[in-house]
Amino acid sequence: MTERHPGLHELLESFSKLLTTGEGSDFSLSSKNGQIWRLYSVIVCPRSEHFSRALKAGFKESNSKNIVIPEESILVWMLIKYLYTLDYSTDNEVDAKAYPTELGDLEIHAHLYVMAEIYQIFSLKLVALAKMETAYWQVRMLEKQKHGQLSGKYIQRFLSIVEYIYENTPTMLTSTNENCDLRGLACRLLLHYATDFEQYSQQGRFEELVSSISDFALDIIRFQSLRLRERERTLLFAGLAPYDQSHGGP
Repeated sequence: MTERHPGLHELLESFSKLLTTGEGSDFSLSSKNGQIWRLYSVIVCPRSEHFSRALKAGFKESNSKNIVIPEESILVWMLIKYLYTLDYSTDNEVDAKAYPTELGDLEIHAHLYVMAEIYQIFSLKLVALAKMETAYWQVRMLEKQKHGQLSGKYIQRFLSIVEYIYENTPTMLTSTNENCDLRGLACRLLLHYATDFEQYSQQGRFEELVSSISDFALDIIRFQSLRLRERERTLLFAGLAPYDQSHGGP
């Protein structure tokens, strides 16, 4: 098993300090709110082909070395933090005060996944995906403890996140990439518990999404089919279901 190099923490700490000082920076990144960060192309460009191309084009066409990202400051800051430190956190009180937002943790993780897709930072997609799944179960547990079930407000908010996901991410090409795909995660979370899915599906908002977003409807059907097949295999191995030759066995 590969161990973390003892100097890795020191290296990441030095990168983090560069974010604070901006000393020797050679370009800047701006949010839609007008916040500007002075950055280093030698750190950012190897992590993102998108920024590498943008800087090369910018140097040729003008003297401007500023890239504007059409996202609010908290999201741009977390993207930068990840590029420099290999992580980001939604629990930092200093960041929350510096970059106020109405976005919740689930929305932030979804937005960062989409940004990672746009700016070609594959590892950030995986990190945002894992953080979103963890946040979902944490919020679900709090909902259950407080209300005994998912509240209508929470259901509406999560369905809005699902809509954002389907409007801003590409179609899943195969079922093999569902574990590293935000659409796949959204469907798995919706279908994980039958009681939860019943609550979601009874909402008019859910019906609107199924009617207006064909990919979402097809993914729900496909994931439900996979779940039924898994259940069938479990029963078959337990000797509780007859063997069906038309399925070719387990």
